[in-house]
Amino acid sequence: MTGPSSWLTLLEPCRFSIRRRLTRSLFILFVVARIVDGAELPTPEEIVAQAGMACEALIGAANSRRQPGLQERFDQELRQRAWLRLALARVNLGDFDGAVEALNRVNSDPRFSQMSVHAMRTELTGIVPRWPENLPRRMKETQKAVLVGILGKQGRFEAALEMARDIADEQIRAQLTAQTLLARSRSLEKSDRNAALKDQLQVMELASSIRDPQSVREMQYEVCRGQIRLGPPELARILIRVFTEKLKEAEQKAPRADTVQEWLRFGELCLLTDDHPSAKECFEHARQRFATTNPGKEWDQSLPRHLTLHYRCRAYREADRLALIPDVLDEWERAFSKLTDPKDKSFVAPFLVSNEIQADRVDHASTMIQALDDPIKAIVVQQAADEIQRSASAAQKTAFANYLKTRLAEPDELRQEMLTLAAELFDSADDKESADRSISEAMESSERKKDYRPLIAGWLAEHGRFGKAYDLIGTIDDPKQRAQALAELAYEMTTPRKP
Repeated sequence: MTGPSSWLTLLEPCRFSIRRRLTRSLFILFVVARIVDGAELPTPEEIVAQAGMACEALIGAANSRRQPGLQERFDQELRQRAWLRLALARVNLGDFDGAVEALNRVNSDPRFSQMSVHAMRTELTGIVPRWPENLPRRMKETQKAVLVGILGKQGRFEAALEMARDIADEQIRAQLTAQTLLARSRSLEKSDRNAALKDQLQVMELASSIRDPQSVREMQYEVCRGQIRLGPPELARILIRVFTEKLKEAEQKAPRADTVQEWLRFGELCLLTDDHPSAKECFEHARQRFATTNPGKEWDQSLPRHLTLHYRCRAYREADRLALIPDVLDEWERAFSKLTDPKDKSFVAPFLVSNEIQADRVDHASTMIQALDDPIKAIVVQQAADEIQRSASAAQKTAFANYLKTRLAEPDELRQEMLTLAAELFDSADDKESADRSISEAMESSERKKDYRPLIAGWLAEHGRFGKAYDLIGTIDDPKQRAQALAELAYEMTTPRKP
């Protein structure tokens, strides 16, 4: 990792195969002292120290000069994840110099480590600390852009806007200011409608000065979304019509421009305003654009075709027109059956499975999953579970979790992963007892297959079962996996949590 694009990734927490959104709070620091889950547990400081020693033991294996093979690259990734988690844990304990030292293990330039810890401190405390010394102007500008995003996510919009205005590059300044205003507008939609509309107007004024068409279209889409939420739908329709006319003008200037997805998204927006004729026109225009930019390719076997069906399902669900969804899903299943490329199948299948579950069609989802080839089945189920966890109801999460536990967990090669996924879904549905039973079964199964122990330990740590996680980590033989699991546990134990 040797450049700004690499150190930026340090701001994103490393994960096991289960993705999650991490939350922080300044009000309560959830610290477990000695006894958790009935097991003796060292203090968070002691766990961080153990993780540090485990990571230090891996240093010698990371300095091969020849081109690494697949296994070596995987090992390097494990080492890097361990150091990143350790750095975050040290930041949580206020050991900022120790965090910089940890990041120096994966960064060739210590300034990148200093900048990353600077951002981590801001994310933890909400206060922008003093800038690292001797920081080049370009690095400082990049750091400001990162901090604007962090402050915006924390709801500190005035501080974010002030920092955005201090960025020298006009285009970056305009884009970050617009993104912050969009976030503030959404936060005001229920409490101050006029202020929300005022922020949207400022975003459109800024968009006129931005040269990147994709960024402008993204802003237009978000403003339309905000207009739809604020209502009435007639105002949103006017705005959508203005933007679609501008999109047509852009296509005339660049006839080969690939604007298919933009037309599909405008079609979805039209459905949300109950303007079905305009939605049909947008979807048809997308099909024509696809034919223009992809001569010789079949629309019915294309990914945009499946994206159209996904947008239709999502719009009908959001607009509470659930009776229209089954027919769309039947059409989608027929289109999916025509796909032949495994990459296309693996891309589309998670969205189709998620929509089937959210339409309470577990049998349809099961039939489709069982028909998939084994190499992509686990990947599809994992990604579908992520979608379901974000969007489905508690009952739907429970239904999919039961399917994973009773059907997909039967083959031994999928058992531990499916049981862990089921536990994740049960926990998300607030069924803690079923989550504990599933993860306990996964732990029992790990007696035969030890490779999944770090994954299970990660789940236990993430969900506050620190004692069980620590006990399981003690049985991991691979030093790389053990270091990663300890660093994960250290991070979870030291992370501030909402009450």
